[in-house]
Amino acid sequence: MQAMVRWFMPIMSFTAQELWPHIPGNQNNNQDRLFWETWYEGLFVSEGMDNISLHDWKVIAQVKDELNRYIEQMRKDGAIGSSLEAEVTLYVSDELAASLEKITR
Repeated sequence: MQAMVRWFMPIMSFTAQELWPHIPGNQNNNQDRLFWETWYEGLFVSEGMDNISLHDWKVIAQVKDELNRYIEQMRKDGAIGSSLEAEVTLYVSDELAASLEKITR
């Protein structure tokens, strides 16, 4: 979240400044401090994430889209109040599991 707000800063300075004090875990909640922050360098590619192929990303996106459709239908039917209440357990083939496991390590 800190990285995103820092990246917003040059483009949407007022929005970034309003968000800054509300970031969980932000030790320095002084709004003026954001103007003096540097680019966030704490992001890194997790070990193993560099071997995710384009095919894997397409499969992951397809699973996400299908889950979102199903969850939205459950929300409309009144089975859940909001999509954040949904808990999902996937039963998938070995091939699909291999693609999904690459983003959970």
